[in-house]
Amino acid sequence: MALTTCSSSFTSIPSPTWGYEVFVSYNGDDTRTRFTDHLFAALKRHEIRAFRDDKKLERGKDIWTELEKAIKTSRIAVIVFSINYAASSWCLDELAKIMECKLRLQQIVLPIFYKVEPSKLRALNGNLAQVFASHVERFGEDKVQSWRAALTEAANLAGWDLGNDAHRFESKFIEEIIGDILIKLNLAYFTVTPYPVGVESRVQEINKHLDEHAGDVCMVGICGLGGVGKTTIAQALYNLIKCKFEVSCFLENVRTRSEQSGGLIDLQEQIIYSAQVNSKKKVRDVNGGISVIRDIIQSKKFLLVLDDVWCLDDLRKLAIDDKDYFQPGSIIIITSRDKILLHLAKCDYIYVSPLLNYNESFQLFSWHAFGKDHPNENYVELTNEVIYYAKGIPLLLKVLGSSLFGKSTLEWKRTVDELQNSSFGIIEMLRLSFHSLSDKQKALFLKIALFFVGMEKNYTSKILGDSDLSFESELAVLGRRCLVTIDYLNRLTMHDLIIEMGKKINRRQSSEGAGECSQHWFHEDRRRHVWPNFQENLLESKFFESQAPFEHNLYLSDPPTMAIVKQTERLRSIEAELKLLEAENQILRQQLENERRAHRATCEDAARASWQLRVQNAALKRENVHLRMFLEDARKFAPQLNMVLPYSDLASESASSSSASNQSTIATTTPSLPWLR
Repeated sequence: MALTTCSSSFTSIPSPTWGYEVFVSYNGDDTRTRFTDHLFAALKRHEIRAFRDDKKLERGKDIWTELEKAIKTSRIAVIVFSINYAASSWCLDELAKIMECKLRLQQIVLPIFYKVEPSKLRALNGNLAQVFASHVERFGEDKVQSWRAALTEAANLAGWDLGNDAHRFESKFIEEIIGDILIKLNLAYFTVTPYPVGVESRVQEINKHLDEHAGDVCMVGICGLGGVGKTTIAQALYNLIKCKFEVSCFLENVRTRSEQSGGLIDLQEQIIYSAQVNSKKKVRDVNGGISVIRDIIQSKKFLLVLDDVWCLDDLRKLAIDDKDYFQPGSIIIITSRDKILLHLAKCDYIYVSPLLNYNESFQLFSWHAFGKDHPNENYVELTNEVIYYAKGIPLLLKVLGSSLFGKSTLEWKRTVDELQNSSFGIIEMLRLSFHSLSDKQKALFLKIALFFVGMEKNYTSKILGDSDLSFESELAVLGRRCLVTIDYLNRLTMHDLIIEMGKKINRRQSSEGAGECSQHWFHEDRRRHVWPNFQENLLESKFFESQAPFEHNLYLSDPPTMAIVKQTERLRSIEAELKLLEAENQILRQQLENERRAHRATCEDAARASWQLRVQNAALKRENVHLRMFLEDARKFAPQLNMVLPYSDLASESASSSSASNQSTIATTTPSLPWLR
């Protein structure tokens, strides 16, 4: 039986930056102090980011502009239809905007019928007819007609009906709604690249092989160069087939996340949460997580994607090493640059992602450089030259095209000359896009690349202390240049090659003494860089009290509760880094908590290792005694034998008892282990 798909196309839908997970539209006079207040409390309790107009809107701002922005940047819109909802022109404006976003942005809309009958809303009769008649007098027929259409469409959607049942508890009703919202958030689709040139043919080829294994557990590997589009293909395939599975989970950046302290546990919890949305169970250690995951995958048909895997052991720790645990019909997709790893993982099918051909490269580059599928007439030759150097790598085509958007032919020729003189390395070519940025944009790019990848956008803006307008404008430029993207959780993300480019630029600037642009992204680098500056020039006393709850202070070799340091002229150059250190402080706190959680599980292993060392020590000592006895016996039969025995008390005795002439020497190579003395 063929594996059917969720939709006929996976072409990317233009999507805004998601600022909120939920927007709630309601009539305040009907429900503000009761139902919607309880709903917002439940959303907060479940850590769902929701927009609330009576708290979020700032005085002095255009309220509708803020509301419109909140609606457009929310993944789910919840509409609480109450008795007087349609009487409010404000509510109807929100409703019309929500239904527009449903059509254009694929926003999820969830209606709640709070003590009103959906059939009456759809019919627009009775009191509603009078309400809309009065609206026509105030706002005109055209506007009211758009409200009627939006209300009818929304009332026809599947939703939650509280009705007039007085015996139904609102708290239970709200918890059911929250569960539905959590599931819908978990099932959210990825927004694939805005110009998916060449993606469809690659996805369909993989899907054809999935059809051949329908009904079986199938593991598929996608491999290829960095920047060739493995993640994009995996996301598009995930979107295409995910609705056919009971549980679906996409683990992004497995390599980077697994290398972090507690990262594997976080990945395990993501798999567990995808299957048990309301579960608050925390994984204490990796082995415990493996057991929980195996219980889950045996009971449900799973679609699991692991993106950017570099270590085979990570698959074992995520319980993906044995397909026998999975329900029949489950699919596991792994992306990696290492084809051998995919063979060792026993993938049923390995798809090697090809480079783009000339026509695909021409289209993709043109979309980013000109906003259409072909170049302007006087840029055709220059376009062909850039495409030649990009060698069919989508990431390069996107970044180079975006950096040349709107530039003159003179600037294009300069870029082509630099490409011609470059070492043809991908990172060297990517660096050309960095050089086209302003100083402020360069500084923001480096800070994001070194510190804030994976961080929430608004949190990053707050830490950096930039004005909202400045941060947003500079970030928008980085986004247009395809250097930074923002995911559906409003987190800043970068391709790993672009991160590596940022680190190389930073290292070069550090060696050249580039000043403020030079950053330090490893904690130890920071400690070595900052602490000597505090120690060298002590001029004026200043007290700093450590607020961090970890045993080892970031700067000091010992854990004092208060350190007396002197403020120096050099401190001024360091103060700019303190906000970044505060951000790292938060990260380190979380890492420490994860390490403490894992510590208990490792104690037994440490004790076992210590016991094994003691046993080995005792065994080696016994061997040493036997060796001494053997050498004593050997000397009786060969008195002229001189034995040079490092680390043995017998060496000096042998040397003194041997004659200086006619000696035979045996040099032993006993290991220099302290317990052999």
